[in-house]
Amino acid sequence: MQDLEAKVLFDGRNISCLQLHTVTTLDVAFDSDDCSNLKSAFTDSCCYDKPDTPCIMCDEGSVRRDVLVDFNGETQTCEIIGNYLGSRMNNGTKECDSSKAEFMEFCCFDKCHIGHWPPWRSD
Repeated sequence: MQDLEAKVLFDGRNISCLQLHTVTTLDVAFDSDDCSNLKSAFTDSCCYDKPDTPCIMCDEGSVRRDVLVDFNGETQTCEIIGNYLGSRMNNGTKECDSSKAEFMEFCCFDKCHIGHWPPWRSD
């Protein structure tokens, strides 16, 4: 999968992987040495493997979408963090569990349930 928003250093400038892909590779042939060099230099930064079992930050998808928290050196919304964890980490891994523990207090809430919904809940 491509991370088009990731930033990379190219020719002394910080650009997004989207910019790298759309502008830099515009005139580069697929089977050329230039293409091979670009792939070698930027694949690790611009691509990631989709998890088999996505990391779910909040039960029942109960994310406080607009709450801002510090994440990877930047201020991000809980919604962005939840999407990031779900698209990059496998549920049950140490990385997922530690991220959930760090953000759950600020980003998650218990949804209101009328009566006994869902049916398996007894509260």
